[in-house]
Amino acid sequence: MVLVNPEDAGELRLADGSYVDLVGEWKDGVERRAPGFRVVHYPTARGCAAAYYPETNVLVPLDATADTSNTPASKSVVVRLEQSATD
Repeated sequence: MVLVNPEDAGELRLADGSYVDLVGEWKDGVERRAPGFRVVHYPTARGCAAAYYPETNVLVPLDATADTSNTPASKSVVVRLEQSATD
C-alpha cells in the first residue's frame, strides 16, 4: 500500500484502490522499482507519499547512508508513481 494525498492522486488520475509501481529517482541512473502497490487516498502532505519498509527497501541504493549515523537514507526517497501491470 502507498498513501497518497487525494488531490495529488486526482492530478495523477489514480483512483483509490488502483495499483502503481514506485520507481526510484536516484541520480545514479539505475532503475529501482517496487511493483504492485495499492493506492490509498490519505491526507499526506501534498507532493509526498508514504509506504512501509521492508517492502520498499529496493528503492534505496546500498551506499545511500546518512553522513553521521551511517544509517540507510530511507526516510527521504524521491519516487514517481507509474500505472502497474497489476491493475
